[in-house]
Amino acid sequence: MRPVSKFQGAGRGLAIGCDMVAGVGVGALIGWWLDKVTGWSPWCFLVFFVLGAAAGFRMVYAKMMNPDDKERH
Repeated sequence: MRPVSKFQGAGRGLAIGCDMVAGVGVGALIGWWLDKVTGWSPWCFLVFFVLGAAAGFRMVYAKMMNPDDKERH
């Protein structure tokens, strides 16, 4: 196993941050759209925001537990 360069570590950190933002962003967008369609504002947004955050945390947790596992995604 070769040592990890500082650029490789920065890339991993950036990927983890993007996973978290993507989960929250997608959840928020779905919730916002459902609020517009159903008129249940702000409940759909809040529920899907929390679900998106949970999905983001799950992706981050999976990457932290298996940092070298490329095929898990």
